[in-house]
Amino acid sequence: MKILHVFYSTLPSAKGGDIRSRDVIESQAKLGLDVLAFSSPFQPPEKAGAKVEHFNEIPYYRSYDETEGLRITELDQGLKVKLRKALKLFSFGEEVINLARRVKPDVIHAHSTFFCAFAGHKAARKLGLPLVYEVRSLWEERSVLKAPSLKTRLIARAFREIETRAMRLADHVVVISEGLRRDVIARGIPEDRISMIGNAANLSRVRVDSATTRDKAPSDWVFAYVGNLSNIEGLDLLIEAVRDLRTKGWTNPVHLHGDGPAMAELKRLAAGVEDITFHGSFKPDVALSIYSAVDFIVNPRRRSPLTDKVTPLKPLEAMAWRKPVITSSVAGMLELVCDGETGFVFEADNAQDLADTLQRVTESAEAIPALIERAHEFVLEERSWHANGLKYKALYSQLIGHHS
Repeated sequence: MKILHVFYSTLPSAKGGDIRSRDVIESQAKLGLDVLAFSSPFQPPEKAGAKVEHFNEIPYYRSYDETEGLRITELDQGLKVKLRKALKLFSFGEEVINLARRVKPDVIHAHSTFFCAFAGHKAARKLGLPLVYEVRSLWEERSVLKAPSLKTRLIARAFREIETRAMRLADHVVVISEGLRRDVIARGIPEDRISMIGNAANLSRVRVDSATTRDKAPSDWVFAYVGNLSNIEGLDLLIEAVRDLRTKGWTNPVHLHGDGPAMAELKRLAAGVEDITFHGSFKPDVALSIYSAVDFIVNPRRRSPLTDKVTPLKPLEAMAWRKPVITSSVAGMLELVCDGETGFVFEADNAQDLADTLQRVTESAEAIPALIERAHEFVLEERSWHANGLKYKALYSQLIGHHS
């Protein structure tokens, strides 16, 4: 089977969604599927001007037009830029059609957002192919989180209607969490047209047994966050908790790996708090050096309709690297982490409870090795990309059979 994946954002970007995109297609390739990727007009190639690039021998076709200057960003670019981006949908749909005619896929698999779904639908209907739409987040809820106002609520309502339309046009919808499955069902999509294929860890990229935590004194443990620095991640709570702990003699270093729209504000909040280090952006191939240098991963996501529905990749990556995780109690996290069994959970939006949890963790050294192994076993048995690849392969076979 040949699968054409249509992505809004993908490699060389290293955000969580881009890592999932990489792992989706690499897991399928390992099972013998012929996979290729096509990225949106807003995704610059790694090498300027490239029309096709290869990552791990998989072709990534590019549609970026540098003369337009339209790029993916979490910053509000204004109505004029939004309209220019929306108009690119028509030309992008034609480009998907032209590429599909050349490579002759059996299935078109579009990934969030609706921009990719509509472009993929145009090509799928033109060429008589099945269309899968993979919903990973709720963009309408992200817009409200960034700047709550009447304007953003109206925009969110419009986005919701557009996303729902995209789901209805697809032959099958894939979601990445049970929370998203419930949301999609509530929009009227039949349950038999929905599959949950959750986030997973790419075990083939874990190069070493990096369980250094058990070999160090608790006072030497390094606590870290690895990922995009955005407001929903609750890193302000982490800084507040560490500020409080410093007054009580807690000296463990805290490292933040990544970049994002919250970077400047987080640095301002961290001013005067000892031993909080910002490392900036990183490429996926440096994961080995990052995870080898830290002992605990902290994911203090704030509670919202979005974070209660979406499961992140970050805790699973940590478990795969045998790094214990500390997460907030948002429902998306609780699909992955059980307090005291596979990680530690604190009350969402509560900096004091996070501080208490950090303190409790450093006083529980004897329990950490067994917790690390339980978490790693959970990933091996329930959250591997090999298992996900098999689910995708079965879904594609079913859809091709219905279309033949």
